[in-house]
Amino acid sequence: MKSAVIDKDTQDLVTFSIAVVGVVLGFCGLVLSIINSWKQSDRDRVKLRVNPTLEVWGSEFGYAPQFGVEVVNLSAFPITLKEVGIKFKKPGAPLLQFECTVQKGSDVEIKPLPVRLNSREAIFFTATELQQDILLSAYRAKHAYVRTACGITKTGTSPALKARAAKIPLG
Repeated sequence: MKSAVIDKDTQDLVTFSIAVVGVVLGFCGLVLSIINSWKQSDRDRVKLRVNPTLEVWGSEFGYAPQFGVEVVNLSAFPITLKEVGIKFKKPGAPLLQFECTVQKGSDVEIKPLPVRLNSREAIFFTATELQQDILLSAYRAKHAYVRTACGITKTGTSPALKARAAKIPLG
């Protein structure tokens, strides 16, 4: 039986090709591990959408616009909300804090804070109408805020909040 003899140039070409394939696969592995690390850290992050909004509430006495803050948990895990309110532009102005929640959907349920918000769940917070009218008419609103039990604060603004800050009547 004869053995196949590979000349030096062919051997160098095969070695170089294997090295290039190794470099390309190593680079792809590096890129994929960086993407995986970024996605994992993004998945573990607290993500909340804070949307100041104007809702219309009805009763047997009629309909009234109710200013509040809608909070949506966009995280992959439940979050406990400790404080919800509106911060004003003027230094030293009091915070408008919402002390009760009104659950959206078919049932209306009032809960005291703190409240646990499951993943992809939304909840609407509101304060007493008198407290809202006094503070929102006296000060210009800067943004709505939510503070979690772990100390993370998220803020948000909306056209409804900007209209209230500009003292435009809403209803």
